[in-house]
This record gives sequence, structure tokens and C-alpha cells, in this order.
Amino acid sequence: MSITISMQTIKSESNKRDEDRNYVIFPRIDQKTCLKSIYTANLYPIVVEPIIEGDELRTDVKKIEEILNSEEYKGKVLCVLSTTSCFAPRAYDSIVDIAVLCKKEGINHVINSAYGL
Repeated sequence: MSITISMQTIKSESNKRDEDRNYVIFPRIDQKTCLKSIYTANLYPIVVEPIIEGDELRTDVKKIEEILNSEEYKGKVLCVLSTTSCFAPRAYDSIVDIAVLCKKEGINHVINSAYGL
């Protein structure tokens, strides 16, 4: 619920500037709560599949950057929703790399840390 409210707040603030921001970039984790929060906030997910690094599945930061810079989604992405902890073999998202990219692109970054405690 907290993620939904966070995204709704960001959306309400962005509506003052740009009504077209209806997409959330979501590095895929096999947990449905994040997807449910995106749909509940009346937004649309862009699911980014993980890449294999060694014996882990990691965040495809280059793919996120490609989406942010693509003609199809330029100016339409509300935020990136990343996760601090997942179940193996999925590794946590590259939070710092995503944060740097979001700052550079002027996109909000929402972090799910439900299992981080």
C-alpha cells in the first residue's frame, strides 16, 4: 500500500507539469505485490527482465536507460520501482546505478525495501 500511495503522490505532482507520465519501469522480481501496486495506482508497468551475471540474476540498468531514452517512452515514465532484497537467484537491484540514472534523466525513483529490514 505504501508503494501505491507513493506513486499516486508522484503522479498527482507530475500532473501539474506533465499528464503523460503513466509508466513505471519495473526491474522484474518474482513477487506480485509490486505489480499490484502499479496497477492499483492506475499506472502501467514496463517490466525489465534481469540479466545473468555469474550465478545471479541482476538488474539490466542499460535496458532501463534505453527505455528512458526511447522515442516510445520519452517523457512518459513516471518512475523506476526498484527493490532492495529478493529471493535467490535474483540479486537485489542496482539501487545506486538506478538512482544516478534517474537523477540524470529527471525521473523519480521509488525503492521497495519490504524485506530490507
